Amino acid sequence: MIGVGAAAPDQRRRLLLAALALAPLAAAGQAAATRRIGWLGSDGPFVESVKEALRVRGYVEGRDVVFILRSTDGDAARADAAARDLVAQRSEIIVAGATPNTLAAQRATSTVPILMYAVADPIAAGFVQSIAHPGGNITGVTNFGPELSDKTVELLHLVVPSAKNIAVLVPEGPATAAMATRIGAAATRLGLTVISFPVGSVADVERAFATMQAKRVGGLIVISNTFAIANRARIAELAATARIPAIYGYTPQVEAGGLMSYGADPRNLDVVLAEYLVKLLKGARPADLPVQQPSQFELAINLKAANALGIKFPPQILARADKRVE
Repeated sequence: MIGVGAAAPDQRRRLLLAALALAPLAAAGQAAATRRIGWLGSDGPFVESVKEALRVRGYVEGRDVVFILRSTDGDAARADAAARDLVAQRSEIIVAGATPNTLAAQRATSTVPILMYAVADPIAAGFVQSIAHPGGNITGVTNFGPELSDKTVELLHLVVPSAKNIAVLVPEGPATAAMATRIGAAATRLGLTVISFPVGSVADVERAFATMQAKRVGGLIVISNTFAIANRARIAELAATARIPAIYGYTPQVEAGGLMSYGADPRNLDVVLAEYLVKLLKGARPADLPVQQPSQFELAINLKAANALGIKFPPQILARADKRVE
């Protein structure tokens, strides 16, 4: 009896030591099962909505996936460094917001799947071979449907039909020149004269508005990339001072004082990205996943800005508007 009692604690110690020895292996196995998603150009609330959409689909942060977030604030040098870091951190997928960040991710890797969003023209930027067959390690969502240029010009013409010469503000970027060409072609079909103003700084924008006033431009289309979004308040202020009716690409530009905007509706974007993330996590190849194009568009109008310009929105604009800023 004494021998059995003495052996029991010794056996328990051996079992405990064995369990402790196996614990690091179990932890390593759990870490290996957690998938790593890099995010370039992070936006807090939007990232959280994508995480929630992933959770609904069975991928819980901390258990199934871990996010590595790198914010760039539109700085190309920071984007390149951040993209390289995400590759070094062994990201299995890199989510890249907007064309500059997608370009940085493309430079950083040709093998890690890249899921782009808010990219205007992925073909012109050299990200994919075609919308239906991307052909490389990049796929995702474009925010510039083929019909968007036509519709943007039509809306501006509807609001200011007397404007026979319009301007296009073209911020520097891989895809903005192609967008300006499409807008110019749409304007020409309506019999309008178009003047393009390439800009790379706020000083360029200010000089462009001075020239617009001198040439008595009757309307303005602002191609809205990260530069235009970051400087939306100043651009809206200059347009108001010059008394030039302008249409933008995103609702925040109207909320900052712009007259109106028309662009891809972003409200379902988190779901689309989550669905593509699930497919990529399950082994799908970006080359086989068609680029998603916008099917719904959002029109926002600023009634206060319209009153200041002496503009009355036509009934069809008022009826169609998804958002009004009083």
